[in-house]
Amino acid sequence: MPEFTEFRGRNGVLAWGLLSALAITAVLWLNIAQPFRYDGSVFHHIALTYAIMLFFMIGIGSVKNTFQAADNRIYTVIEHGLSGLQLFIAAYFFFLTFVMSSSLIVYLGQALNAPLQDEAFAAADAALGFDFLSFHSWVGTQPLLPEAMFYAYNSSAKQFLVIFLVSAVFLDRENVAQFCSLLALTIIPTVIIASLWPALGSCIHHQPTAQPFAHLDPNACKDYLPHVLALRDGTFEVFRLPETKGLLTFPSYHTVMAIIAVYAVRNYIWLLVPFALLNTVNILSTIPFGGHYFVDVLAGGAIAVSAIAVVRWNAARGTTSVAPAMMPQPITA
Repeated sequence: MPEFTEFRGRNGVLAWGLLSALAITAVLWLNIAQPFRYDGSVFHHIALTYAIMLFFMIGIGSVKNTFQAADNRIYTVIEHGLSGLQLFIAAYFFFLTFVMSSSLIVYLGQALNAPLQDEAFAAADAALGFDFLSFHSWVGTQPLLPEAMFYAYNSSAKQFLVIFLVSAVFLDRENVAQFCSLLALTIIPTVIIASLWPALGSCIHHQPTAQPFAHLDPNACKDYLPHVLALRDGTFEVFRLPETKGLLTFPSYHTVMAIIAVYAVRNYIWLLVPFALLNTVNILSTIPFGGHYFVDVLAGGAIAVSAIAVVRWNAARGTTSVAPAMMPQPITA
């Protein structure tokens, strides 16, 4: 599977293995627990999209083999372009599957109705010296900061497409494999923790009077609340993918995505600086706009950094295993 999709190495295997486990778990959990129904038409449309993508990946792979066999510079350029296109389609296919599976499993986790932990998270923030209401009010007094936070918070999916596109152009297969591994590797502990220790969020708990994002989004910091409450009391009826909300509080998955997005462009200095600036604002926005506690951000950062360490270690293992074969062999008589 990794070779077919142009993913490479141990992280290619890890990415597709984790995604498969996530998707299977979500489907089995939904059909066994049945806390709500799902809109089947959405899954049919997604399945059709995947079938089309699969068709193109197979077609591109077949055509590419023709150019690989030819010793011609023009054919080499064409083969490079086809490989890049195949890599981009595979990455986009991976991302769509990830979004569908992770969204479903997040909703299933919230339906467990575990005890809310808002008091504990607010107390932890206070112990760390963080004052949510003061920070929230300060944001509203800064010119253009609410706008910057709003657009940064909603930029993650667009950033991912840029990462896939750049990696495809430069045929950075390992980068795509690592990034996709990070998506799956980080969502699993995040969902487990958020399901066992859920919260309604800092905006709901602290009830700020200032609304710095009202002109951008009237439901900022609370649009997820109806879904959370309905899942907890068993009145949530139908899961529709286009209508899903971000329900995770502790840890902050927006923080996770911001950090791994910056990591993914570490080798492209012309992207690294703007990505770092954008995602610094993104992380800051998770508190006043996303309704996170400060400890949510810290926990999300810890998960992201730990996952990056895992994929780097996994990549190094693959490099080590092939290194002896690449070493020049001594000439013997």
